[in-house]
Order: sequence, then structure tokens, then C-alpha cells
Amino acid sequence: MAGKEEKPQNKTLTNSVVKAFRILDILAEQGEIGVTELARTLNMHKATVYRFLLTMKEMGYLKKDLKTDKYSLTLKLFELGSSALGRLSILEEARPVMKKISENTAETIHLAVLEGGEVVYIEKFDSPQTLRMYSRIGRRAPAYCTGLGKALLAWAPPSVVERVCRNLRGFTKNTITDPAALKRALAEIRKNGYSTDNEEHEDGIRCVAAPIKDLSGEVVAALSISGPSMRFDKERVEKLKDIVIEAASEISGRLGYHG
Repeated sequence: MAGKEEKPQNKTLTNSVVKAFRILDILAEQGEIGVTELARTLNMHKATVYRFLLTMKEMGYLKKDLKTDKYSLTLKLFELGSSALGRLSILEEARPVMKKISENTAETIHLAVLEGGEVVYIEKFDSPQTLRMYSRIGRRAPAYCTGLGKALLAWAPPSVVERVCRNLRGFTKNTITDPAALKRALAEIRKNGYSTDNEEHEDGIRCVAAPIKDLSGEVVAALSISGPSMRFDKERVEKLKDIVIEAASEISGRLGYHG
């Protein structure tokens, strides 16, 4: 029900999560701490605290000093925070550019990032036209058959591409399902600086996309212009690809990239 606050279903699990975050808070404040001292601070049994610490260490959030037997935080939380801040920065810099090309093209504009072989839509500007592409922020889609996804995969590490290639399946008659063909397509995208989706994920939908780079030159997101195939003939796609490349370049510049 809209507006109704969700309540935890498992009190034991919720308490465990709260305790884990309390441990992180204490470590962030004190720098390092031993099991006995932490158990006393939390008013918990040492065996229980040890299990928490061992699990968090195995997950990469903590490290143990073998000389002192004390635990401290790793940089994993910093990495997570940096990732979140990076996305906020991308959104802040991308929105005015997206708004501008949305008004100029009257088509749907998407911003997405790559996660686990899928694209995640993190921002959009809807087309004002009645016939348009349906989408929502937070939606996921396979990377290999979307314009955004291919723009991201083209600059992704080879290990990511190989993992994606092991799970190709058809959505439409135009979906690329052959690993070798996908790799050739990604090489062409790197060469041209943009990608297209020719009804590869959804019948009747086409798009053109380009990568966005950060200060270091790493591709961190992609921008696309999407719409019904009837409005995306070859001549218009040629015009839109120049627009999306220029827009993606402008956002990259705003993020500090000057390659």
C-alpha cells in the first residue's frame, strides 16, 4: 500500500543487522578493537561477537592484526561510499544535459550504469509524445541487447564480457546470441564511439547510446536516446548518434574528462 512503512518480518535477522552496523560504527570511531573489549562495549557474549567479526572479515569489511588480535575496517566501505558519491555526481552533472537533449529531440533519454552484466537505469527524461518507450528508474535489462548496455560493455573488462557471453539468449529476432558476433559488435562500438539497439531487446524500440567517462578516463555510465522504431529510421539515427555522442562528451567533461 502506497505510503505505508514496511516493517521487518524477521526480528532476529533485524537485530543481527543492527548489531553488525553497531560494530562498524565502533570500529570507525576507535580504529581498532579486540573481541573482549568489543563484547563488553556491546554487552554481548564474546562467542557471538567473534562470529560477527569472522563473518564481516570473510566478506572483506574487516581485517585482523595477527600481532595484536585486534580488528579494524578495510577500505571496502570507502569503496562503497565512493561508488555512491560517484553516482550522485554523475546524476548532478547529467541532468541538465539530458533535459536539453530531451527538449531538442522529444524522445526518451536514459542514463544507466553497468552492474553484474546488466544495465541499471538511474535517471530518465520521458518523451512528451504519446507513443514512446516505457521505462522506470531502477529497472534492469541485459547489457548485451541494449544500446546502453553495449556502450558500457564495449569498455568493460574482458572478464565481464566473457561472463556475459556465457548467458546470451534471444529476446527478439535481432538479439545477438553468438559470443563472437557480440565481441565484434563491441569492437565496432569502441571504434565508432557509440552503440545502437535495433529492436534487440524489445520489438518496436530502437535507441542510440554513447559512453560517459570520468576524470580518469574510465567509462562509468552511458547515455541514450530511445523511441519507437517508426521514428528511428536510418537517417534520423545518423543525426541522433551525433547528438548523443556530443551530450555524453559534455557530461564526461563535467566529470573532469578531457581526453
